[in-house]
Amino acid sequence: MPTTPKSRAIQIILWLLPFLPLTSLAYHYDGLYMYMIAGAIQAVLMAVAAWVLGLGDARRGMTQQRGLAAAATVLIASGAIISLGWNMGPPPAGDQFLATQLDQQFRYTALLIGGILAMGGLTVLRSSLEQAGDRTWSSLGHTTMLLSTLLFAVVNAALQIGFEALRQESSTGREPSWVEPFRNYFVYLTIFWAALAYMGTAFYAASLRKVGWMGKAAWVSIGGCLAAVALVPFFPLAPGPLGMPGYLLCIPAVPYFMPYWMGVNLARRAGEARAASPAAKAA
Repeated sequence: MPTTPKSRAIQIILWLLPFLPLTSLAYHYDGLYMYMIAGAIQAVLMAVAAWVLGLGDARRGMTQQRGLAAAATVLIASGAIISLGWNMGPPPAGDQFLATQLDQQFRYTALLIGGILAMGGLTVLRSSLEQAGDRTWSSLGHTTMLLSTLLFAVVNAALQIGFEALRQESSTGREPSWVEPFRNYFVYLTIFWAALAYMGTAFYAASLRKVGWMGKAAWVSIGGCLAAVALVPFFPLAPGPLGMPGYLLCIPAVPYFMPYWMGVNLARRAGEARAASPAAKAA
């Protein structure tokens, strides 16, 4: 069934919703209450858009449509939660970082929960892909993303250690001796996590293309992910402008937006597949 202008418009809106300043305008340091309300409103808007895009139709479909809808639902939910960490902006430095500890804990917890949900959605998707006839690419994607998610949990825990480093520096006036080796460890761990996340997403895009659930967009996803894998190492190896793309690609929220966009595409496909099914036409 061809994509209608209405579904395309809703799809684009869903693609952009995590980046619209609906929540960031409501945030100020040490002011999570209004921010959480704005985040809830954004999540409701995303849920309504996803339901209209295809999830509402897919729930009455066959097993395959319901499987796609389930994967899409979890991936879109992961994007809604990841955007809570993203829209808080860059974390402050020094004493202000310590003064907003609750905010930063909320940020990194949201990112971790969003990452785990993304892994859950991709796991559900893997099952549907295997039923559709692909085991190789989906298995590679699942294994790679599982390793990436485990590393991200370690990265997230390492971020929490940063609080202790700042506390010691604030109380003594000098940086603890263990901070420099820890910083190097953290940077390279982040690179491995991000590279695996992009590579796993590329494997899933290849699987979706193989079973016919993604067209030209699959090549765009694969190319974008492979370019990210190539750029990420420049973050520590090329300080300055050359390392900036790698630095941006390693921001904890960024690798998970591609699975989110994949979930939006799956929601549309699940709805269209349901509408094109013989049962729907007979009704």
